[in-house]
Amino acid sequence: MPRSLSLLALISLFLSATSLTAQTSFYYPGFGATAGLTLNGSALGNGTTLALEVTQAARQAGSCYHAQLLPVGSGFATTFNFRVSPGAGGGTIADGFAFVLHTDPAGASHIGVNGGQMGYGPNLMNGLVVEFDSYVNGGIGDTSSNEISVHVNAGAVDNNEALSIGQVTPITNF
Repeated sequence: MPRSLSLLALISLFLSATSLTAQTSFYYPGFGATAGLTLNGSALGNGTTLALEVTQAARQAGSCYHAQLLPVGSGFATTFNFRVSPGAGGGTIADGFAFVLHTDPAGASHIGVNGGQMGYGPNLMNGLVVEFDSYVNGGIGDTSSNEISVHVNAGAVDNNEALSIGQVTPITNF
């Protein structure tokens, strides 16, 4: 069962995606302006802290996607920074967050259920997910409260660790 805490993620994002015919780049050094992004659920840009707040309170789900599809079939490079901070109530972080690439029919409006699903699951179709998991959910096989795990599927992507293609516990806590 997920903890009832909140998550603030400070992210600077750069993605460069290339295909045989086009190259697309975007850069968000802060999230005071969110033009070109689709924010779902509890996610919002915070012009004061230049952060993307994915969730602000307990048992919420939020997601942020680039509003237009990007070609990644020929490869891509991405860099992002994040800071996970206590919410307004002063608690620690909740379940974590995920970096997601997908071709789900919901497009940029896809969002997971509140709590425990890190904004993408359990019904994400055709996706690649890198989880930054900060809570041990025993029922899905989490091994640590500081775990990075990769999930991929042409059908529904599930956050059960038995279906992960790889996981690691970093030396430094995020």
